[in-house]
Amino acid sequence: NVTYIITPGYGGCAGTPFNLVVTVNPTPTINSAAAKTVCDVTPLAYTATSATAGATFAWTRALVAGISNGAGAGAVALINESLDNTTTGTVNATYIITPSYGGCAGTPFNLVVTVNPTAVVTSAAAKTVCSNTSVAYTATSSTAGATFAWTRAAVAGISNPAGAGAGANINESLINTTAADVNAIYIITPSFGGCPGTPPFNLTVTVHPQFPQAQLHDDISICNNT
Repeated sequence: NVTYIITPGYGGCAGTPFNLVVTVNPTPTINSAAAKTVCDVTPLAYTATSATAGATFAWTRALVAGISNGAGAGAVALINESLDNTTTGTVNATYIITPSYGGCAGTPFNLVVTVNPTAVVTSAAAKTVCSNTSVAYTATSSTAGATFAWTRAAVAGISNPAGAGAGANINESLINTTAADVNAIYIITPSFGGCPGTPPFNLTVTVHPQFPQAQLHDDISICNNT
């Protein structure tokens, strides 16, 4: 508050001093984080804050190439949009947030949101191997930098117990104890930036049987042309 003392006068005669109290509102600024990273199609859950108690907020977001959502706007502190990244890489979306106090607009603030992609597996969905031979399978993704985790349940006819691992390479040597082909299914989940891909990817590995060694017999004699 600023007080002006105003004294009127007439004919050289001073009137009664008058106090004018002027309340000067602050220019609010935003003190919450200027950047955030989220997974694809996940609520942003960002709350704008200000050092000015009682500040209000309004925000806008323009269209962004690679984000399927239309332009957005709101008039609350919580921004909770779920942005859909349609690309194989990260996409940045910028929110312009304007704080206000007492009807006075503050300084516009840029919030840059990095939206991670949903990684998918692009390598082959099937492979055939011999019994007790390394699967030697390498998972790949169209998203550069994706990581992988995999699981395999126990399978009747395969002597190996259930398996699991992390990494692009699957190098198990599966042992087929039957006389026919047996399929083992690996469930591979790609991830990027801590965000799991979807859906999980099934790799079907067909394991040929391990044929027994030929039985050797004693030498025999036969007649010519017989």
